[in-house]
Order: sequence, then C-alpha cells, then structure tokens
Amino acid sequence: MKHILIIKSLIRDKFRLISTICCIVLTTGCCKIFYSGNLFTRANQNVLFGKNYQPPIKNLNIQGYFYRDEIDNLRWESVLVFYKNGIAIDYKIEKSHENIKREQLKDLRPLIGGIYTHYIYTIRNDTLILDDYLNTCYYCMLRSRFYVIEDNNTLHYVKYASYDEKGGSTVINENEILHFVPVDTMPDIPELKLKEEKWMWENEDEWKAYKRELKARKDSIKRARKLNSKLMKR
Repeated sequence: MKHILIIKSLIRDKFRLISTICCIVLTTGCCKIFYSGNLFTRANQNVLFGKNYQPPIKNLNIQGYFYRDEIDNLRWESVLVFYKNGIAIDYKIEKSHENIKREQLKDLRPLIGGIYTHYIYTIRNDTLILDDYLNTCYYCMLRSRFYVIEDNNTLHYVKYASYDEKGGSTVINENEILHFVPVDTMPDIPELKLKEEKWMWENEDEWKAYKRELKARKDSIKRARKLNSKLMKR
C-alpha cells in the first residue's frame, strides 16, 4: 500500500512538473524551441536592408496617406503610410471612413487607433512592392502586395502573393484603387524589430554594425532613465 502511495505521489509530481514547464514555455516566449524556420527563400524577398537603405521613390507622393475606395471585407478602416526609410504602415483609423476621404489633413496622429501591418517596400519601374512578414512562435511567413503607380496620387493594387519554404508562390489577382491625401504632420517613423534579423540584410557586416548601433542606442536610453530616476529621488 505504501509503495502504491509513493508511485501515485511521483505521478502527481510528474504532471505538475510538466504543467509548470508548459506554462513557462507559453508565457515567456520559449515556444521558439518549436520554431520551424522561414516559410520562404531569399529569392522571394523583394527588399533587403543595406546601409542607409532608401527605396527609389519617384513619381509618388508620400507626405500623407493612401486610402481605399471601399472598406475591405473585414471592415478594417485603415490608411497606408510610406516612410522614406523603406517602411510602410497600415494604420487603423478611429474615425469613420468618410473622414479620411478629404483633400488635405493637418495632423494624422489624432485619427490613428493602432497598427494593422508593418511593410518593407521598394519600387521597380512603375510597380510598388510591399513585403509583409508574419513572425510567430512556429514560423515566419512572407506575403507581398503589388501596386501599379498610376500617378503621383493614385495606386492600383493588382496582386497578392504568398510563399512556401521551397520558394513556390501562390498569387491572387486584386483590383483596388487607393487615393492620396496630403498631410502636414505625420506619425513618427517607427523602429522595425524585423530589422534585427540577419536574413533581412544584404551584407552580414552591415547587419552586425546595425546591431551594435542599436545596442548603443538602447544602453544610452537606459542610462538616461537611470539618471532621471536618481534625480527624482533627491
């Protein structure tokens, strides 16, 4: 009888240990141990970072935002903003869709309610290409959007592509028009975490230099916060 109780106790402890490990894995980001890698190849990537990367912006206004003619099927109300450093953001809009259909806007920031998607973009001839990376605990996916630049103020969304780990692609044809609205004051340029990945860079040395620069910047912020904290305690 005593042996049976000991065995039952060991089994209970074993289940508790497994449950604890599972909780730690799920709550601390340790699910990276299940990471299967990138579901695309380097050839699928339309944009790679380099030192002082800037897309060749020509014949396209970016001091403002682009909006869709119609709200999409998911009822997302958003505007597309391009930054000179090659990052584009699909911003969620708090106000009604009609409020973004205007000739000009002073300040976009009060209308923003969050971010739907980060993109990295480039321009090839008359085509604007946006790469969107979905990074999860288990894999990283790449999807691309292709827009024809009709004129300085008009984009024509023509196709969407997704990729697999062997480099194959699935393409869906699209047909959507986006219009430009000039804005005086834009949201700050965001820092893209994906830029920390080595496979996002053309040159490994430049990636290492960026990582050192990023670390120095973060350390400087920490020191400034620590100093402010000491000053406030006096």
